Amino acid sequence: MDNEMKQIYQSVLETVTREIAQGSEPLAVAAVLMTTSLSIYRSVLENDKEYDKMIDTISKLRYDVKSFSGKGITLQ
Repeated sequence: MDNEMKQIYQSVLETVTREIAQGSEPLAVAAVLMTTSLSIYRSVLENDKEYDKMIDTISKLRYDVKSFSGKGITLQ
């Protein structure tokens, strides 16, 4: 992961952790992140083929995703 991505990741992780700690429903937070991500992919990728390729890649890697572990947050 390059330095810019690490900084963005840390910033988003802090926001997510804060939202959940303040009582936001974890699934609602995840839904907002997912919708935002898909909207960015849709806007930035050149065409439907590239977008579909990205979504397929995400789907193929779904079992490689680790459980969330924000600072001091336990999800049930």
